[in-house]
Amino acid sequence: MKVLIYAPLFWPDTGGIEIISAQLMAALSTRGHEFVIVTAHGRLALPEQMDYQAMPVYRFPMIEALSSKNLRQILAIQREIAAIKQAFQPDLIHLHLGGPTPLAYFQLQTAQIAPAPLLVTVHNCFTNFDARTDTILGQCLRSATWITAGSETMCTDLLRVVSELASRTSTLRCALPLPAMMPTPLDFAAPRLLFLGRLVPEKGVDLALAAFQQLADTYPRLIFWIAGEGPVRPALETQVQQWGLANRVCFIGHQPWPQISALFNAATLVLMPSRWHEPFGLVALEAAQMARPVVATQVGGLPEIIIHQQTGLLVAPESPTALAAGIVELLTHPAQTQQMGQAARHHALTHFAWENYVDAYDQLYTRLN
Repeated sequence: MKVLIYAPLFWPDTGGIEIISAQLMAALSTRGHEFVIVTAHGRLALPEQMDYQAMPVYRFPMIEALSSKNLRQILAIQREIAAIKQAFQPDLIHLHLGGPTPLAYFQLQTAQIAPAPLLVTVHNCFTNFDARTDTILGQCLRSATWITAGSETMCTDLLRVVSELASRTSTLRCALPLPAMMPTPLDFAAPRLLFLGRLVPEKGVDLALAAFQQLADTYPRLIFWIAGEGPVRPALETQVQQWGLANRVCFIGHQPWPQISALFNAATLVLMPSRWHEPFGLVALEAAQMARPVVATQVGGLPEIIIHQQTGLLVAPESPTALAAGIVELLTHPAQTQQMGQAARHHALTHFAWENYVDAYDQLYTRLN
């Protein structure tokens, strides 16, 4: 089949949606599907047209055009997307939806050009978005032939907003290919905590840092790695200096996705102290694949990945003390924690198997055509 993909951002811009969508398309292309990707400009200076594994990628300044209400620019983008559709003649349009705009807007504006069934995959929770019939989000969702959600949490949340779409909505839990690198045993002699993600308030890295500060004297060999970039990094670095922990808290910046497996392999425990309603929690799955237990807040979709007391620990949100207690529980029981890590890997292999995920989308593509 010929499939036109809308993606909020695309490789080498990396985030959860970008990683999953790129890996899924690469796998499906080996089964004979042909892809063209339409996306927005993101954080990196990338060309407007390039190839990803022989798949054309077209980037447009969608966000800038819509936010500035630049009508000339908006119409120019519409014309270019229409031309791509006309030339490609897709059998299916697959829209990866992280929010209500800009992808939904440009799909709606070009829906009559080379029309094809529309598959919408939601990668976010939409409780706080307006999805009435007169909104861009509402129109896009209601125009879909089928909708998939990457977690039960996202599916439930979506159907609270548009309950009438239940008959054409299903959950296909997110998955990732299993890394080639094999997990190493957890290191308890010189334990390392790892936070991986955007350094923004909703990810709660400040809570993890406060938990580490509570444990610093009791565990003098404990190290905390913070991987990622974001606006709160300067404030976090200042706090670390004030606490005198600069030699034990390492800000290692953004890590390319191919190197993530090695980073997890070097960690003893992974922390996910999220404040927000995590739609899924890809970091928890990546940690589980590498047999790393996760201490996470009990929010959003995280309980779908982390089985409390079996593959990791779930603690109350907004509580550095609860995070610290979870860390202590795992560090003081090495044998059980090693078993927990192995259980996490087994759970990832059986419940989030990559081949099953690819099979499900392959079959759905065929059914919708």
